[in-house]
Amino acid sequence: MATLSNSSLDGSRTADIVGIKQTLNLFAVLTDRQQFSQYSQVFTENATADFGIGQGIQSGIPEITNLISSTLKGVRGQHSYSTQFIDITGLNTANSTTYFVGIFFGQGYLEGQIFQNFGIYEAELEKNLQGWKISRLQQITEGQTGNRSVVFPS
Repeated sequence: MATLSNSSLDGSRTADIVGIKQTLNLFAVLTDRQQFSQYSQVFTENATADFGIGQGIQSGIPEITNLISSTLKGVRGQHSYSTQFIDITGLNTANSTTYFVGIFFGQGYLEGQIFQNFGIYEAELEKNLQGWKISRLQQITEGQTGNRSVVFPS
């Protein structure tokens, strides 16, 4: 879990927070558009991710990409972020807590059905020459509604 503090904001901290929000938002957009090959824009090369779907920790962009692309193959979805807290922990490091809803739409014989995943993304980020990137991502599921088979067929 991210360590929370309410540090005062100066111009550079504000710019960092905007950059971090852009990275986190781009992750959702790339995922929803299934542009997984562009995950290098949001993850460090050695990033780790645990999406809480029973597949354990994925290490590196290829493993992260493989898991998400195979899980969401043929699935249309939309991620929406709400409450978000960003803590700049160092010159080039930060933690974020982002509440989200992922809505997935049934295809084929599941047309008209949805699956909703309510959760939290806990992220550690690093700033490099390309900007802010996620170095560790953990998805915590708070609740789910709808037909789970939309995303996870039996």
